[in-house]
Amino acid sequence: MSRGISEREFRQLCDAVEGNATAILRDRGDLSGDAAMQRELFARLCHALEIDVDSEQAAELLEQKTGYSFAIMQTLEENMHPAFGYVDTLGPFLRRVGALA
Repeated sequence: MSRGISEREFRQLCDAVEGNATAILRDRGDLSGDAAMQRELFARLCHALEIDVDSEQAAELLEQKTGYSFAIMQTLEENMHPAFGYVDTLGPFLRRVGALA
C-alpha cells in the first residue's frame, strides 16, 4: 500500500527535478527534453509513493496517448492526501520543461 503525497511534497519533487535538469537532460537517451523531465518526475513521484515504477500499474498509465503527463496526473489523483489543486504546480512545471524540447 502506497502512502499519500501532500501539495508541499509534490512541489518539492517538481523543484528537485528542475534542479537536476542538467543531469536529467544529459542522460535522456532518445527522449525529448520535456519527456525526459516528465519521466523523471513520474519516477520520483512513484518512489515517494512507494510504487514500483516498473509495475503493471505504472506501465498501464504510460500506455495512454499523453504518456508521462497523464501518468503523473492519474497518480496524483489516486494518491494525494489531503486533496489539492495539483494543476497549479504541474501546469507551470510542464510549461517550463516544454521549453527544453
